[in-house]
Amino acid sequence: MPLSTLPHTSDALIDYILSEFHEGHRRDLPVLIALAKQLTTDTAKPSFADELKALMVDLEAHMFKEEMRLFPMMEQGGNTLITLLIDDMMQEHARHSLHTPQMSQRLAAIRVPPEQQDTLDQLTAGWQVFLAELAKHVHSEDDMLFPMFEAPAPVACPVVAHPRRKAQRSSHGIHCHRTTPGHHRRAHHAADGRTGRLDEPALPVVRDRHAEGVLPLSGAGLPRVGPLCDAA
Repeated sequence: MPLSTLPHTSDALIDYILSEFHEGHRRDLPVLIALAKQLTTDTAKPSFADELKALMVDLEAHMFKEEMRLFPMMEQGGNTLITLLIDDMMQEHARHSLHTPQMSQRLAAIRVPPEQQDTLDQLTAGWQVFLAELAKHVHSEDDMLFPMFEAPAPVACPVVAHPRRKAQRSSHGIHCHRTTPGHHRRAHHAADGRTGRLDEPALPVVRDRHAEGVLPLSGAGLPRVGPLCDAA
């Protein structure tokens, strides 16, 4: 079945993986091992047959974890542990993808007498078919089945900035900028460029009819105590 026509539901895809790939690997690897054992000139240790046996044991343990733990969990809708199992399976897929190219190089280096050339050709062709099926197996899980059970990414809450009041120009040429309540107002004098901090509201002033100076009013609206002025 082409990958583009694979089932798109988790249950149907699991059934396809079990029948097409798990059973297929269990059927094909023993045949490859039997062919490799016929290559009497492959005397290196471990032999290619030994490497195939080790791969079959590793792959069998991998498929057993999927069949006994991961797939039943998926069929039940998943739980909080499923992402850990998926990560474990993907790491094993990556390890297989690193090991099988080394095995291909080892197989390509084998030299046999003419009477065993047909056996070597069958082994090489069967190995290539197995690699293609293994690649489809990994793709169907890593790229199709596992993403169905990925944890959703957390949704970030938007941060709403409070609008700042724009500076206003007073009739006396002073620019006042307010931020939040309780902060001091800063005043910038447009006339001479001086700046200052106003820790309390500016007080109105009254002119004393009997003095040349001016007296600021207190908070109660009365003149503050200042120098005594001579009576008129």
